[in-house]
Amino acid sequence: MIERFGVAGGVGEVKLPFAKAVRAGNTLYVSGQTPMRDGRIVIGNIQDQTKIVMENIVEIAKEAGFTMDECVMCNCWLDDGRDFNGFNAIFEEFIDLDNPPARACVVSPMVIDVRVEVQATFYKES
Repeated sequence: MIERFGVAGGVGEVKLPFAKAVRAGNTLYVSGQTPMRDGRIVIGNIQDQTKIVMENIVEIAKEAGFTMDECVMCNCWLDDGRDFNGFNAIFEEFIDLDNPPARACVVSPMVIDVRVEVQATFYKES
């Protein structure tokens, strides 16, 4: 079974060329989330933007019936490597430090003017 979540978004609920998340069987793939609310970028420091990114991931996962305890992998992109510690300080507020997901974190220029993007994969036992 494949189920798609959030195929419209942005200002005026324009159709996007991707889903916010896709559930394939027991796995949920959440598209890269940026610090956006109501289709608009939220300006702020790395902590502000990371909090919004992670809140977006939690909200999308919840809609699909998953929790952060079921997050198995995060891919993270930072616009500036100097933001790594600030990013980590907020990221760890959203995960169980005793059972964290696997993670990659790289520095990369962003497609839009934000400091951070995070993609997450979730797995739920049958």
